[in-house]
Amino acid sequence: MKRLLIDIGNSRMKGCITEGKKLGKIHFKNYRKSDFTKDYNDFLNAFNLFQGSSYLRNQIAINFESVYISLLDSGAQAKVTFNTPGFTPHFINTQIPLPIEIDYTHTLGSDRICSAVGAYKKFNSKTNILIIDLGTATTFNIVSKGVYKGGMISTGIKTSADALMNNTSLPEVTFKHEIRLINNDTESAIISGIVFQQLLFVQKAIEEYKKLYKDLFVVATGGGAEIIMKHETGIDKFEPNLVLEGLNHIAIYNETIRKK
Repeated sequence: MKRLLIDIGNSRMKGCITEGKKLGKIHFKNYRKSDFTKDYNDFLNAFNLFQGSSYLRNQIAINFESVYISLLDSGAQAKVTFNTPGFTPHFINTQIPLPIEIDYTHTLGSDRICSAVGAYKKFNSKTNILIIDLGTATTFNIVSKGVYKGGMISTGIKTSADALMNNTSLPEVTFKHEIRLINNDTESAIISGIVFQQLLFVQKAIEEYKKLYKDLFVVATGGGAEIIMKHETGIDKFEPNLVLEGLNHIAIYNETIRKK
């Protein structure tokens, strides 16, 4: 069965059409909340969903059978449903059947659910797994013996940079320089400070989690992980598509249940 998988984070959409366990070609699009509907329709066009204009809901080229979506902003659910013509999307939350147990309140974000499932399925020989998602937010998530136990949420690298830029007269920066303790220009000083802040936080958090969980296997995902992984962190594996992989496993699990 072919399915469309969509991961809508705080600032970026990511998705693919898949059949079985292997992900298809992945498409990305940054979006602004003020232009969500237009950006979402533009994003769908990458999958050849529409034969005509993306706003003509009756002209559909169906090349998949179901839609599974990880959506952080629950307020956008109605917009997503309306603008995914011909389908009733399956939104991920703690209330739908999941291939892992959840020891957490119903407020657990869909991205954290999906990344936990993705890591558990991909590294099922590991008893204890720490998943670190370095995106707009940095989240730490523990899966122990197939049970999601919880973790922490903090600001991500770009969020920290935006807060600094918005509350000072410092210039905007792009994270393209090597980080070091001694910097002789302002841009390098900002970049090094923000990256070191995140890097040292991640390193220390891993140390503390390893005191709680024996033989802890550490997996990182998210855009910020590419920056952090350039340095020694204690992270065992970088998996850039972990949320989509988890989303796919949840879809397969639900399809299997419905066939019974």
